[in-house]
Amino acid sequence: MPRIMIVEDDFSTTMNLEEMLTALGYEVVGKAERASKAIDMARELKPDLILMDIVMPGDMDGITAAEKIKEEWGIPIVFLTAYGNPEYIQRAKRVEPFGYIVKPFDESEIQAVVEIALYKHEVDKKLKKSHTESAEFNRNLKKEIEEREKSEEKYRDLVENINDVIYALDITGTVTYVSPTIEAISGYSPSEIIGKHMTGFVHRDDHASLAERFRELIMEGHIQAFEYRMIDKQGKIRWIRSSSRLIFQDGKLSGVQGAFTEITHSKKLEEQLRHAQKMEAISTLTGGIAHDYNNLLTIILGNLSMARDLTKPNSFMAELLDQVEQASSKAGDLTHRLMTLSTGGHPIKRGGSVRSLIEEITRQVKLPDGIKYVFSIQDDLWLVEYDSKQMHYAISNVLINAMEAMPQGGKITIKAENKVIDDRDKESWVPLNKGKYVEISISDQGKGIPEKNLNRIYDPYFSTKERGVQKGMGLGLTTAYAVVEKHGGHILVNSSIGAGTTATIYLPAVENEIPSVQRDHVETRTSIDKQQSEIRRVLVMDDEESLRNLAREMLERLGCKVETVKDGVDAILTYKSHLNSGEPFDLVILDLTIKGGMGGDQTMKELIKIDSGV
Repeated sequence: MPRIMIVEDDFSTTMNLEEMLTALGYEVVGKAERASKAIDMARELKPDLILMDIVMPGDMDGITAAEKIKEEWGIPIVFLTAYGNPEYIQRAKRVEPFGYIVKPFDESEIQAVVEIALYKHEVDKKLKKSHTESAEFNRNLKKEIEEREKSEEKYRDLVENINDVIYALDITGTVTYVSPTIEAISGYSPSEIIGKHMTGFVHRDDHASLAERFRELIMEGHIQAFEYRMIDKQGKIRWIRSSSRLIFQDGKLSGVQGAFTEITHSKKLEEQLRHAQKMEAISTLTGGIAHDYNNLLTIILGNLSMARDLTKPNSFMAELLDQVEQASSKAGDLTHRLMTLSTGGHPIKRGGSVRSLIEEITRQVKLPDGIKYVFSIQDDLWLVEYDSKQMHYAISNVLINAMEAMPQGGKITIKAENKVIDDRDKESWVPLNKGKYVEISISDQGKGIPEKNLNRIYDPYFSTKERGVQKGMGLGLTTAYAVVEKHGGHILVNSSIGAGTTATIYLPAVENEIPSVQRDHVETRTSIDKQQSEIRRVLVMDDEESLRNLAREMLERLGCKVETVKDGVDAILTYKSHLNSGEPFDLVILDLTIKGGMGGDQTMKELIKIDSGV
């Protein structure tokens, strides 16, 4: 804790100062009301700083006392003054005080002046110590200057050719030097930057934090590397990581030196990693929701179908059931979207033409008057493998977003071309492996997406549109992102206010011939020739009791004898028991996913071992 002494003849001023200093975390070790007493007290207490009133009663003023204290013990002085008498000011300058505080003063002014004075004093002590500790300093100084002059040209070549940008600022923040490598990052030449204040090239939202970093640098003498955004000559954002240090001339602070490097690429990768982690969490959540929701929907639709069978055609009740069924079907579409977002929902891919895909989707997505499609599709596009239903949904959502961004009309430009990614550093915005891709870009002429929203466009239920069943639900781009990622590709959205938005989709190209569709499950016999009338005994496996009951009711209405089980183990034991008893099941219906138990896929493999004709 810094120890401060107050020399002031006015009692109320002294008490006010002591209260402020204590509140700011300093220790007031002594108070003197006369200059002569201050000298004795300074000799005894050796404080870190003295706040000295210039005009004092008695035979000695504050300036004379300050000269004596500085000469004898080197204690830093900050003068307190209520007015600027020219004679006093000239005398005070000769003492070389560490600051002035003009009465009346406030707490923030006291803190600023005291902190700077203490820091300057600490720097002076270090400089003096380094000079006195080096016995050969003076002898070596001339030699060092000569060697520095010889290496100056070599140093200049080094600075001008390293990848980092070297810079220097004066104490006001004006750029006094910047190395030529700045042009590769910002588009500005050194001559366009030198002489201008650095904040002219920094994103306005980072001005406050940057100013805080430099205040910290002045107060502490050093800071950790910090990051901020630079605006280049084209108006694009470049992320910068900078490190700085203070520079002194003749023992006095003269400015700041430092170096910075562009980290835009790594920032993009960090954003993509965070987004991937967020999407993974969303997948886990939506998978559980979609599974439960789908089960409930199955029960609703199953009971609806039986209710309709019992209802007189064209009756009022039949019409009501039709409306319920239509609403349930729309709910089913939402379930499919959630399943696409979930950890499951893997695409069933088949090889196809991107041109045909685009033509088919644009025929389906009708544009209002005033908006038209413009196509630019490469003739020899490579083939890709995609799930037709999922990819239709993904691209349609991007087209609808483009259309809704232009209520005043305009063009939606759709481009498709072959793309080889062979250097990930060059494709700095695309986190894809090297290889062949088909690049599909969809551009609108809308007003663009604000920067604050650009990183949120894939977030579920984030939408700038009006909410509602037929309006923005905020799942369009989220699902499109999930679809493209599950196809081994990537979707990238770039936007500028007033310049529109471009969504670019990368899909892996097929290297050779389109391979046949791979099936994970075991192929079973296809020569099953049982007629419907022969299917009498049915085994149903499902972990939801309500679904088991629904299946039993529906199958029994068809005249079947039904047994239900809750998991794969029970299904295998029950099937084996009936097979051994001479009353085998004619049909087995299996739920693919069983919570905490054996699912349909593994159960099927075990049943085939028991009965190859199952």
